[in-house]
Amino acid sequence: MVLVTGGTSTLGLSIIKKFLENNYYVLLGYHKNIKEFKTIKKELNKYKDKIIYEYIDITNEENVKNIFNKYNIDILINNASLSIDNYIIDKSYEEFIKVINVNLGGTYLMCKYASNAKYIINISSKDGIDTYNPISLDYSSSKSGIINLTKNLSLYYKDKYLYVVCPGWINTSSVNEMNPLYLKEELKRCKQNKLISPEYVANKIYSLIDSNLESGSVVIIDEEK
Repeated sequence: MVLVTGGTSTLGLSIIKKFLENNYYVLLGYHKNIKEFKTIKKELNKYKDKIIYEYIDITNEENVKNIFNKYNIDILINNASLSIDNYIIDKSYEEFIKVINVNLGGTYLMCKYASNAKYIINISSKDGIDTYNPISLDYSSSKSGIINLTKNLSLYYKDKYLYVVCPGWINTSSVNEMNPLYLKEELKRCKQNKLISPEYVANKIYSLIDSNLESGSVVIIDEEK
């Protein structure tokens, strides 16, 4: 079974569809997007025999532990993420820590209890490598931490394959709600000609299964090829 956190997001849904189309059983983890969850459930109705929906708070250790006790997860994809964009002068300590707690702490907890998983794929970002933005330093720091976390865990889990995927700007609903001038400047800054489709990223993630790529590898996706 494949567990995808952040399953109601644009990218999460694309990943889930890719695995369902290839006859995997999928556990869709959702948190706060109840409205989207109901819509998605209708959209995925044709896969109702292959999909299970579970509320997952990735920052709640008991909740995470119970999920892995309840289900036998072969593939874990840590896609859940949070961003609170504002300048450092306006960003509170509580906001900063909340982003770190969800993105990095939540990924850690999910990896910690994924004892039966053969594959763990963590979704980071190019922002965690070499792109910088003063309004999202907490997000970038958390994504950088996910890269380091994945590399360290790959040394600990000798019987698993751990990968970290670092996409650039993806064509998601939240990105399309941004100020178009700001987004244009961001694409220019990141040297992206256009947004990457979520389906392309999902295909890249799917291709990692049985790829024999070295555990701990960083997979950068900055354009469609």
